[in-house]
Amino acid sequence: MKRIKTKKKKKLQKRLIALVVITILILTNLLLTCAAILNWVTYKRFYNDKTLQIAGTAVEISDEEYLMRLYETVKSDEFKEVSKKAKEAGNLSLIAFWLEDKGLYEEFNYEIENLKMLCEKMSAEYIYVQVINDGKCITLIDPNDPLNSLGVVEDLSGSAFEDLDGNVEVEPIRSKTKYGWLSTGGEPIYNADGEAFAIAFCDLDVTAMVKNTIRFTIINGAISIVMVIIMIAVMSVSIKKRITSPIEQLTEEVDNFGTNEEEYTKDKIVELDIHTGDEIEELYNATRFMQESLIDYMDNLTAVTAEKERIGAELDVATRIQASMLPRIYPAFPERNEFDIYASMDPAKEVGGDFYDYFLIDDDHLGMVIADVSGKGIPASLFMMMSKIIISNFAQMGLSPAEVLEKTNERICDGNDEDMFVTVWFGILEISTGHIVAGNAGHEFPLIRKKDGEFTIFKDSHDFVIGGMEGMPYSQYEFDLEKGGTLFVYTDGCPEATDAKNELFGTERMIEALNKNPDADPKELLDNMKDAVDTFVGDAPQFDDLSMMAIKLF
Repeated sequence: MKRIKTKKKKKLQKRLIALVVITILILTNLLLTCAAILNWVTYKRFYNDKTLQIAGTAVEISDEEYLMRLYETVKSDEFKEVSKKAKEAGNLSLIAFWLEDKGLYEEFNYEIENLKMLCEKMSAEYIYVQVINDGKCITLIDPNDPLNSLGVVEDLSGSAFEDLDGNVEVEPIRSKTKYGWLSTGGEPIYNADGEAFAIAFCDLDVTAMVKNTIRFTIINGAISIVMVIIMIAVMSVSIKKRITSPIEQLTEEVDNFGTNEEEYTKDKIVELDIHTGDEIEELYNATRFMQESLIDYMDNLTAVTAEKERIGAELDVATRIQASMLPRIYPAFPERNEFDIYASMDPAKEVGGDFYDYFLIDDDHLGMVIADVSGKGIPASLFMMMSKIIISNFAQMGLSPAEVLEKTNERICDGNDEDMFVTVWFGILEISTGHIVAGNAGHEFPLIRKKDGEFTIFKDSHDFVIGGMEGMPYSQYEFDLEKGGTLFVYTDGCPEATDAKNELFGTERMIEALNKNPDADPKELLDNMKDAVDTFVGDAPQFDDLSMMAIKLF
């Protein structure tokens, strides 16, 4: 193993100085930043309170009964027509004449003057009254442009108040405009029934507050830079003398130890006069111990590597053998156009305990098996291959599903010293009619889809697992799979797939994945299910073997 030497871009001394400097810089900035934040919070609280105080005063001096009448008026089609004509003609006095005709103009001017006076007295930028309704605002009183803005409807989408869903108190927010920074807040205006129907808004100029905060931040940065420069000068000499020189000496000697495997010998162990009495001396002693351990390790590494490679090769052969035991050539029966069948098995380890099988018993009967052996790995794979062969042999003899399960159980129980078991769903399909006779030995419920329908759970009767106890009786049941329908069977690795939060994929998600495209051919159904499981599980490790099989009649 050849040592790769790299160019030393930075010395330890520089790194340690940088670390100390950065630490001091962070602490200094933290303190100064806290002061800046406290300064900002104080200003913010002051302006928030002042904004809401002015808005509350505007509510108190406003005539809510008049504002209600004005709001009802500007909503009318008559006002909208007058406003449109006035703005097209560039003659806003038409709006004034119309308001006067309605008996609203004198009080309108009164409200305008009140808000102007309040704005000047409280040094506010703007004070105005708007109605919020269905994500839109309607302007009632705007002293800056009273007639032109009256009744104007604006969409709140994309604004700072897009989440405002009614005439409620508006907590002040800050926004930058072409006139500077503004703090905007509002208080609701209530009618005689106690219902909020409008909001009095206040805009305060907070540009000075923002500039003060920026100025304070700049000063903080300048102070920090000066402190860093001073610390560099102080720490440089001390770090080099106490730390970096001994480590550089140790590094140089360690480089001489073992440029390849043949040179990891005891005469290369580092020998230095380092007695600093601190962590550097401990590093020196640890380096010597590591070199001695490495020599012993290299003596054993070759044998361990050879053994690991042998085991890996055997596992690879076992994986290929297991894969060859399962049907894997598709289309499975290219000469038959009455049905389409597809199956898959994804083991959690190199080899698994799940298996599936399908085979023609005669020209009109198709045997179908899906099973899950207890456990994982090589023991489960051996038990799986034995179970598959036994079930297939009994099925080919023309026995019923119940007889196949019963005889398989007796055969497996004989000499089952490891107490392993297997859950099995075995069915025989009469291809010409779609009639299925099946037995379930502790396996998952199948899913069935009728023509033009969706997949639903078929809760069949369950018997005891195969290999669990000798002399167990097994039953069978019957149902029909109509033309255009699909049968889906699976192992528990599908509903019990687990994500990083230990949440199960579950039967409901499994049915939902199938019903995204329920009329798909069997291969596409299985692909959709695998994609759904993989998306749900994410980066979590595969917990169990995952096997699926689907058959569709035509």
